[in-house]
Amino acid sequence: MLSDIEFLKSFELLRDANQVGIKVTLQNDRLMVKAPKHICSDSNFLLDIKANQQIIAEFLSLTGDTSVPGNSGETELNEPDKGRFYLSGDVTPVQLYWLDERIDAEYKKLSGSHGSIVSILKLEGFIDEEILERAVTHLLQRHESLRSIFYQKDNQYFIHLLPARLDLYYKKYTFVEHSPAQTSLLDIIEFNGHYFDISAGPLFIIRFVQIDSLLP
Repeated sequence: MLSDIEFLKSFELLRDANQVGIKVTLQNDRLMVKAPKHICSDSNFLLDIKANQQIIAEFLSLTGDTSVPGNSGETELNEPDKGRFYLSGDVTPVQLYWLDERIDAEYKKLSGSHGSIVSILKLEGFIDEEILERAVTHLLQRHESLRSIFYQKDNQYFIHLLPARLDLYYKKYTFVEHSPAQTSLLDIIEFNGHYFDISAGPLFIIRFVQIDSLLP
């Protein structure tokens, strides 16, 4: 049985290999590696795979799927069996509280945002929206944990990575200060009406609210 560290290491090795075009499969308990011509046999990618071939083979045998996050293609929302996923391993009681939607279901009936943590930042002056959006995109690409969702299947818990598409996580609102139309501003800022769903996601959301003054 793989340890948590070995499981994560195998996943990261396969992910990094996929990103450079190296395909690793398990056939008849043998690890098969296919690499593009421009990758030399003594490259770090291939050397790392060779040095860890035993745990990689066990990883592929355990997951039954060689498609891991980092390969090309879109990931489909709410259809984990068609996406790329890997087993999250054994969970602690604290982790179970977050992963099992049934534990706090009664609280979510009272407030859909139960489980959410809201942070509000006030920025004054000119904001370059293009740079802001690029920064958010880079953040999503760099940190896979922000794109993770968690779901249960056959009494096991899985992590599923969503694509780093800005439109899934970022939304802009524009209000005019002192205008009667801004009655829903507080709802937007405090995420009222938002339902925290750990199995559908996204779990990381940014709302950019621009307030224009009526004053000259």
